[in-house]
Amino acid sequence: MNSTDNNTYQAAFFIVPSYILDLPGLTLAFLKVYETIFQFWNHRKPCFLSLKAICERTHLSNSQVCEALNFFEKNGELIRRKKGRKRYLVQPERSIQEDCPELNHESATADTSVQSVRSSGLNQSAGADTNKKNINKEDFKPPISPKKVSCKKEIPSLTQEEIDSNNPHEIPDILISEWKSYRDKPLTRRVWDKTNTVMSQLKASGIKPLKSFEHMLEKQWQGMEYRYFLDEIKSKSRNISNQDMNYSLGQRSEFGF
Repeated sequence: MNSTDNNTYQAAFFIVPSYILDLPGLTLAFLKVYETIFQFWNHRKPCFLSLKAICERTHLSNSQVCEALNFFEKNGELIRRKKGRKRYLVQPERSIQEDCPELNHESATADTSVQSVRSSGLNQSAGADTNKKNINKEDFKPPISPKKVSCKKEIPSLTQEEIDSNNPHEIPDILISEWKSYRDKPLTRRVWDKTNTVMSQLKASGIKPLKSFEHMLEKQWQGMEYRYFLDEIKSKSRNISNQDMNYSLGQRSEFGF
């Protein structure tokens, strides 16, 4: 990483954990995206690159970068979080469980030492008691819990080809990729069909599908709901009613009523 300026950035070499290469389905495009993000994590720094910046550094398209982020999130190598209108890429913590059977043996040795000191009548008994307390604290130290793995089967997200084959409102691919990039759950057939149905209902109410989809992205909603647009629909209805009333008043004045 030669510079933080996107215009002068040049990748000199790759630094990624070796186990990343063993992920099933890994492609060179995915590896470019992960390496660009991992450069910051490797230096213990947060990654504040925008989607546009990652595209410029990797020379990949918007949809390719979003596909790579979905791949690594599915494999548990990064977590996407959002706060307000900002999105963050987080590296998940990895915990290690270790068994220490030697602790009981050390405790027994310390107990023997305490008994011998007390029986000899030496003044070192206070120090031995302190050592015993320290060892007991280690005995009752809670073990590190392993990372919980969810057994729930994930429903795969629709591919871009499947979305294009059922896109009646002709929503651009780049907008669909942006929606998929910040959604907490995969874009399934049920969700996509419901979204198209709601856009059809909104179109009948005077709101164009592309406008409603862009509004959903601006608000970073997880899905499309008709009730989210009720205020705008009511506003349009009032404007239409006012226009009809003005037209009626014009007719009355024209004919002298």
